[in-house]
Amino acid sequence: MPTYTAETLLVRSLLSDHFALETILPVQSALAMSRRRLTVPPSRIVGLVVHMVAWYAAVKGSFADAEELYDGLLHTIEGFIATPRVLARAHTPRRCTYATDPVILNCQQTLAAYQRRWQVNPADTESWDATVTVARHLTDLGQQERKKYWVFFLDQLRRTRSLREVWHHVNSIRGKSR
Repeated sequence: MPTYTAETLLVRSLLSDHFALETILPVQSALAMSRRRLTVPPSRIVGLVVHMVAWYAAVKGSFADAEELYDGLLHTIEGFIATPRVLARAHTPRRCTYATDPVILNCQQTLAAYQRRWQVNPADTESWDATVTVARHLTDLGQQERKKYWVFFLDQLRRTRSLREVWHHVNSIRGKSR
């Protein structure tokens, strides 16, 4: 087994109080193989994982080389994708929340674009400053939307029930009596 030396860096320049470890491993590039790109809908990913685990448990250790394993994986995944899925029952429509507000969505996309620019070139202070500014603006927008939603929620609550009824209901759920 060859010995590798890696360079590990501590990254503190995140938009929160978190930090990350970045590890750079020197590896030799291999010849490119043509591979098929397969798309699995997000709703079926869990089913694919369960299917692949069951398949691998059944055929574990029976492959002569990596090519045979690759072909088996590809065949199994293609078979799973081709299998018609059972349609789930219709979901209730989502309520409009601050997360679906087009202004906030646009701000999130802008933030992601600035973050990508900065990650490509960490020396670019302009993109870092823009990232911080957009992140602060996005935080402010989220807080404003949460406040609006909370006021709307309380207004609806006041129209339908008295505060005494609501408080009694909350206490009964918490296990406290009148």
